[in-house]
Amino acid sequence: MSIFTYSGSPLTAFERPKRKRFPISLTLASRIYLGVVFVLAGLNGHFEVLKSFDVAGQFRECVQTVHSSGYKEVVMALQVLGGISILNKHLVNLGLFILGPIVVQIFVYHLTVRQAGLWLAIPLLLAVAYLAWKNRHAWVETLFRNGRK
Repeated sequence: MSIFTYSGSPLTAFERPKRKRFPISLTLASRIYLGVVFVLAGLNGHFEVLKSFDVAGQFRECVQTVHSSGYKEVVMALQVLGGISILNKHLVNLGLFILGPIVVQIFVYHLTVRQAGLWLAIPLLLAVAYLAWKNRHAWVETLFRNGRK
């Protein structure tokens, strides 16, 4: 018997150490991050617990119009609804459908008007893009079905 024909291991399958895995997956972490951020932001918009930042320059008039028109309450309610949907494992695509445009709007605002908050907008955009990519089969089936069942 040569050394090249040895097929066993001193450790049996039961004694081999298991590979260490992260206790939480990236998908679950993204869902928790998005859900918590948007539920808290939506509730803060309704109850004003945390102080909001000052709006920069010409955008101040637009924000004042949004606050006085009642549009803010609708967006904050959508943020809470989208955050709760993202936290629910079965409604992730509904949450992405609601929060996707809001996240893009937040990203564009911080990219063009107020760059100081870009550190929060980029992870939000990446989390939404990652979850949409993970669920791409459902999006492709829904968007490109061509009316056939």
